[in-house]
Amino acid sequence: MGKNATINNEPKIDALTATKVLADVFDEIDAQPNTIPVEALAGYQDFKRKRFIPQQILLIFIIVLWLLVPLFFIPPKYEIQQVSMNDQNLPVYTVKVDSFLPVRQVEAALNGEPIQVYAKDSKTYAVEPSQNGRMEIKATGINRQITTRSVDVTEVDDMGPKLISSEIDNEHIYLQMAENGTGVAYENIYAVGQKTGEIVTPEQYDKENGTIIFLIPEKGKWDVYIPDKRGNALHLSIEME
Repeated sequence: MGKNATINNEPKIDALTATKVLADVFDEIDAQPNTIPVEALAGYQDFKRKRFIPQQILLIFIIVLWLLVPLFFIPPKYEIQQVSMNDQNLPVYTVKVDSFLPVRQVEAALNGEPIQVYAKDSKTYAVEPSQNGRMEIKATGINRQITTRSVDVTEVDDMGPKLISSEIDNEHIYLQMAENGTGVAYENIYAVGQKTGEIVTPEQYDKENGTIIFLIPEKGKWDVYIPDKRGNALHLSIEME
């Protein structure tokens, strides 16, 4: 006999023999003879067996559903980190999702105004605020639970260069600047004559020392604009006498 062979020791009995055995049993115990056909009893047993299978499936489904119910109310978990500055000298914040369930959407608002969120992958997002203020990050899970967190953005350079000192002679304006943010955009410095509208660029400048020298062609009032690399500009109104 092969290794996989099985022996079925369950006794087999036909309906006629079962009826005779049942009648002998009732007669032996002096009881009321059975009036229900054996075929009906066997059919009822099959009916109960077949009906029990769907009940088992339904019970398993209810148990699984009951175990999954807590997942419907778990809010997303995530961390907000300021990791770097981009090419425009803006801070880059990353949102790292640390939840069992994935998120449907990540949204951001700066001072109440929506800003763009970039998805790097299914669990990492990036936000680049363009100004300082209160930034709110809202994550919505696939179970529609929401988590909102806030962070104060202070890294954006929104101040223009600072004037340390100035000096004027008959033809020149000497300026000493300080810039602790993105740096002075020396190539974009200019002065405009209020009467003539003439535009004059610096005669020379020194980036290391922060000095700027203008050669002014005529007397009168001049507006001097000194921007930084973020576009923030210091405006000076200087009169040449």
